[in-house]
Amino acid sequence: MKKLLIIISIFTIQFSILNAQETWVQTYQPFYNQNGGNGYQVEDVLVCDDGGYAVNGYYWYFDDWEQYQWGYLMKTDSEGNFQWAKKDTVSWIGETESSAFVQTDDGGYLSAVFSLWGGSVLIKRDSEGNREWVENCGDFYIHSMDNTNDGKIILGGRMNGLPAMRKINQNGDIVWEDSYYLSGSGDGSVQSIISLSDGGYATTGYTSGNGFDIFVLKVNSTGDSLWSNTFDGYGNLDEGFCIIENVNQELFMSGYFRPDNRLIYAVLIKLTNEGNVAYILSEFNSNNEYGIRSMVDNTINIIGYGRGNMYSYNYDGESLWMSDLAGNSGRGDKCLSIINDRFICAGESWEGIILTKTDSTGQVVATSENVIHSESYNMFCYPNPFNPEIIISFNLSSAKSIKIDIFNAKGQLIKVLLNEPKEVGSHSVIWNAKEYSSGIYFVQLFHDNELKRIKKITLLK
Repeated sequence: MKKLLIIISIFTIQFSILNAQETWVQTYQPFYNQNGGNGYQVEDVLVCDDGGYAVNGYYWYFDDWEQYQWGYLMKTDSEGNFQWAKKDTVSWIGETESSAFVQTDDGGYLSAVFSLWGGSVLIKRDSEGNREWVENCGDFYIHSMDNTNDGKIILGGRMNGLPAMRKINQNGDIVWEDSYYLSGSGDGSVQSIISLSDGGYATTGYTSGNGFDIFVLKVNSTGDSLWSNTFDGYGNLDEGFCIIENVNQELFMSGYFRPDNRLIYAVLIKLTNEGNVAYILSEFNSNNEYGIRSMVDNTINIIGYGRGNMYSYNYDGESLWMSDLAGNSGRGDKCLSIINDRFICAGESWEGIILTKTDSTGQVVATSENVIHSESYNMFCYPNPFNPEIIISFNLSSAKSIKIDIFNAKGQLIKVLLNEPKEVGSHSVIWNAKEYSSGIYFVQLFHDNELKRIKKITLLK
């Protein structure tokens, strides 16, 4: 009996150790700025050919009165150990964002990079992150990418104000490209694109209609439109975030219906391969949560990631489980990937970039945090540029008396936005600048009457 108990105990310990090694959380700050603020936005995660992981997004650097922003690509090994990170800077465009990327056949990486101030490029790197070439994309702004069944790469985004696609080879040469008028004035963008099992491509995003509406569009292998559907939620700005195909060749689209600037209802839509709507499930008319930025199909159910949580649904849209993960989810349509029966999620927090590897039910048994650097006095201002509202967020490692002042470009105090004690944790306040003219402003953050941060913000009307 004692031998049996010992054997069971040893097995239990070995199983626990094995499971602990296969799930983990790692946090990274690859571009730490000890003299100013740091901020990271995460887009997508990719399981690489060598078993490691790559993550893209963009990084904020705040130093005194200046703000800088760079797109980045970061690589880890299969255990989440940091290997390298590269800035996606280009000499002729500033304040870049890395919006999407894929791994190429030679083991390298192709990243889509653009600037809100204008300019869009593709950056090719080798497997060690060394830059090989840069291709100017002109007026084509890429938001999503995927490898195709024939060894090429499909790009989705916005060109000349319209939703657009472009197919390229591994060297960046254009095979074909097209833009698509779907409704209203035609204004819109592809936000997610995938290669389909039949050789075609499916996309979702937004198009003009009643404000902006969600669309789902399917094209054949040469980009000819086969069918499209638009979905008008509750007016204003509706948007499709992610689209996937399951093993039954059915399509699932996740997105948001926005009745106004403050209310948001997540939505999950299922369509047949021919474009017929099977169901539309929304938080407005359902008890379930559908706040999904990225989805994968595990051949049985749909797994989604968003709002810092993982969700599982069967193909009928019924909720199976939900797990709470560290930090916030990434912003891209591919911030969740599947590894056999486990999952890798790319997210973000005050500490930086978060990679989480979970078990088959979205759980993390053991946590091993690797924070390259941490900063006690982070402050983030977003969106920036803004009109007319901007969110000013900050985190506290200890209780403080907080004061936030707004100054104009002449150095004149125009607004005391906050002046009160705050507890440990994350906090935010909104400044509505509708009464002020376009221009440069500065946000000053004081802790116990000591100036800790200055951020430059831009009001564009």
